[in-house]
Amino acid sequence: MEMFISCRLVLDTGMNYFGWDLERAREYLSARVVYSDVEVATELLRYSADIHGQALAYRIGNLEILRQRRKAEEALGARFDIKAFHAAVIGSGAMPMVVLDEHIDGWIGEQG
Repeated sequence: MEMFISCRLVLDTGMNYFGWDLERAREYLSARVVYSDVEVATELLRYSADIHGQALAYRIGNLEILRQRRKAEEALGARFDIKAFHAAVIGSGAMPMVVLDEHIDGWIGEQG
């Protein structure tokens, strides 16, 4: 999965910043992941037509949530509950990362 995520970052940048055409992007992705032609085409469509920088935004968000999880695990030890953590992260809806950081700090404090 990490290889696929890395490839998505390269595709997004290659297509939307460096102007890769679909054939170059298809060759890049097909050489690095074991996906069907349909799956490759779906990814290419996503990064050529959807929001530019989407792969980067997803990855930054993913890394931030993992950082918050490690922080909560360290603070709570055996009291850490993954289901409660997930509810804390998604329960209030979308929020900027700085607000998520404050929110999780508050949640950790509430777990007492």
